[in-house]
Amino acid sequence: MKKKVLIVISAIIFVISAIVIVMMAWPDKKEVMAYEEKEEPVEVIDKDKDDEGKDIVIDEIYYYTDNPSKLPIVQESKEINGENYIFNGDMDVEIVETYHGIYLEMEEDLLYDKTPSETYLYESRATGKEYELGLLSSVRLNETKVERGISESMYYKEELETPNVDETIESIYHNGLKDEDEAAILEVVGVIKTKEYTKDMTINAVFECDDPNNEEWFLGEGREPVLLEDDLHPVWAGYEEDILDILNLNKDIYSISGGEWDGDYYEEINSEGTKVLKRNAIYYCIADVADYEVIYESKTEDLGYTWKEIYGINGDVDPLDAKDYYYMKASVHYEPVPKESPVSMYRDNLDVEGVIKVANSVLNHPFVKTEDEDEYIRLGLNKEYNSYGVPFMDNLSDVDRVNSNSIIYGHNISKSNVDVFGELSLYTDENYRDAHKFIEVDTENGKSIFNVIACMIINIKDDEDVAYSEYNNLEDDLRRADFIKFLNDRNMYDEEIEDLNGARYISLVTCYENYNDRLIVVGRCA
Repeated sequence: MKKKVLIVISAIIFVISAIVIVMMAWPDKKEVMAYEEKEEPVEVIDKDKDDEGKDIVIDEIYYYTDNPSKLPIVQESKEINGENYIFNGDMDVEIVETYHGIYLEMEEDLLYDKTPSETYLYESRATGKEYELGLLSSVRLNETKVERGISESMYYKEELETPNVDETIESIYHNGLKDEDEAAILEVVGVIKTKEYTKDMTINAVFECDDPNNEEWFLGEGREPVLLEDDLHPVWAGYEEDILDILNLNKDIYSISGGEWDGDYYEEINSEGTKVLKRNAIYYCIADVADYEVIYESKTEDLGYTWKEIYGINGDVDPLDAKDYYYMKASVHYEPVPKESPVSMYRDNLDVEGVIKVANSVLNHPFVKTEDEDEYIRLGLNKEYNSYGVPFMDNLSDVDRVNSNSIIYGHNISKSNVDVFGELSLYTDENYRDAHKFIEVDTENGKSIFNVIACMIINIKDDEDVAYSEYNNLEDDLRRADFIKFLNDRNMYDEEIEDLNGARYISLVTCYENYNDRLIVVGRCA
């Protein structure tokens, strides 16, 4: 008997233990719901080591594109678990899902306190049919200046006529450029009648008689003689317009519908000292009234941002509007920020501006910047003769300046121990570019990653080609547009380069096959 009891107790304990284990393993309902409600995939960060044994983290990001070979814009640096990491140039991309429908990329300048719209109304080029596209993604690119419209309205109710309004008013708004509240003077731009209706009203009138014996009565200041009608009602029927004229009321607004006495007769002494007989009356009117909105506006310059937006719709649309587009995953590799900048290795030479590197290639070399650009053509870093020279930067260039093109020149030499610009010629093959997409530039200000977007050959005897050396400062919109056109007209790669305000460009220039030819590889850091 005792043995059976022990068996039963053991079974009960086992069941209870199993239930506890299952309950501990089962996720909390709130966690499940929180995950299911997420519209975007969760950012995943994994730790790993690269081929050289360095610690790296892999940041998975998701994005939409109509060109799966086009790389996404990534953060150059980020803080992870309290440590600073930088993009090391390695990125693996894969297609998660393919769609077919309408895909639209656009850029838009918005005020700092605005975000892109969740929908976009797209009109078919073929049929004129309208489609409502949903916002797939948006990225804030750079700071800019945007025109802010400031508007206020004032409202007037039950007005008999168009109201007299102030021509200007003062309004307080927050100026993002100054990061402070500021007063703006708004001017009236419109007076809008928002509603028309009728309203019952009463009008007070006073009848006056100078001589009760002749019973000649006067109404109002007009001193027009009128009849009293009778003891119950003042005169009005048939005399509506006359009474309105006497009382100086607009016949287009008022109409009299009745009247009655307001009290009995009474005596008063007028301004001339004469005793007069008076009696008050009330007239009932219907008046045409309206509500008005008065709009005041002004414009000023304020802080804004340029956004890149992607809108799309998947499904049955007109074939002329449809294309394939893709949901992508990029595994972006970050490495810890080095304790010491690569530039610090060359502190003995103050002309060293930075270090330029292309991963998985022999190009890993300092470059200089001097007032005399030709100084290092045949000098080494020790300033002694060296036929290989040192890559040098155009003295108008600045790698860290936005809206600029930094030009770096180097000899076409490639040896295992002399890694100048010889391997740049391999960029004429787009497959090589795809495997070496990133140019790393280290300066005292940190590391920048430039995505290779163009490769071209120019002739220095061609006036149009040689103008490339003048494309340094790209602040001016027209100048930047000319630069982008120059790249698109000569680019070996079959892709259109977009004009991105606020981007930085780098151009690596070296000799090519013919004496007057120059090979240029262009990278962009957005």
